[in-house]
Amino acid sequence: MFHTRDLLATTAVIALTIAIANASVAYRGTGLPTLALATPLLLTALVHWRFALDWRVATGLHYPLAILWAFGFGVAFSIAWRRVPKTFFERDSVGLDYPLQFGMFSMEVMAIAGIASTAAYGLVSYCIHRFRITRTSTTTGNNAVHRSGVSASSDG
Repeated sequence: MFHTRDLLATTAVIALTIAIANASVAYRGTGLPTLALATPLLLTALVHWRFALDWRVATGLHYPLAILWAFGFGVAFSIAWRRVPKTFFERDSVGLDYPLQFGMFSMEVMAIAGIASTAAYGLVSYCIHRFRITRTSTTTGNNAVHRSGVSASSDG
């Protein structure tokens, strides 16, 4: 059921999360943590595609995946934060020096932001599902109709 590509995709998402956390600390004030909120969308899309889930199931799965991802991002961000020197004016009011505490704080933030993210994922998934063009529009058997409107069977 699981293949090497699943391990590769999981490793890529983890590496992307750590890279965004490190870049967010290195370039403070640029809004990269806000951009990082789109990463759970990628994670859910990968799971949705890999397991060929229905759009409703994938939408329901997005919220818990986003919250779990937020914990990992918070821990990675906190570890990256602890490594860089800080100025006197950069105060820690949300537990940045404690990775597990900041991971929990990130989960609290994603509990709110995840609602909007899940709604957006559900809307896009529904639109893709609803307006998708099917590749085959003919039926099998003697009742198949050619595009010209002529019956494929000899009896009319």
